[in-house]
Order: sequence, then structure tokens, then C-alpha cells
Amino acid sequence: YQTINSNGARAAARVDRPDQHIYKIMSPNKPFVDAPYILMATTGAAGRFNRAQRAAFNTGESLPLYIVNIGLVAAVFGPLAIVLALLNLYGRSRFA
Repeated sequence: YQTINSNGARAAARVDRPDQHIYKIMSPNKPFVDAPYILMATTGAAGRFNRAQRAAFNTGESLPLYIVNIGLVAAVFGPLAIVLALLNLYGRSRFA
């Protein structure tokens, strides 16, 4: 779901592949010669894309550790691990 969400946000933000994030210069003064900050865009379609992309990356990075841990919990607590895994799946899908 998270991949579909980030790909759907990619079109609205006009971000071509392989670009992964949208950045913008944060400076009240122009020209941007001495611009102190370059941050990820947080508003509009660009912000939605950045949030969706970070959620997909975060899930992919933490998945191996999560699978190992849920396996260890299942070895001790049995069926309770399924409830915890479903709760985690719901949270990651709902708030991604």
C-alpha cells in the first residue's frame, strides 16, 4: 500500500524517477546566494510525496528487524504475536 501511495503522490508533485525527495531553499531573502537552509518540502503536493516516500522507506528499512522480533515473540507467546503483528500492520497502513 505504501508504494502505491508514494507513486500516486509522485505524479501530483511532478517528480520523475529516480528522484526520491523534493527539497526547497528556505530563505526569506532573495537572491539565494547566502541561503542558510535547504530542507525537504513540507506543504502541498511536494510535502505529501515526501511524507509518503519516507513512510515507504521507513517500513522497508525496519522490516527485517521487525520480522525477526515478531518470530521471537511468537516462539514465547504463540498466537498473541499474530494480534500484535496485525495491530502493527494496521498502524503502518493507516498512518502512512
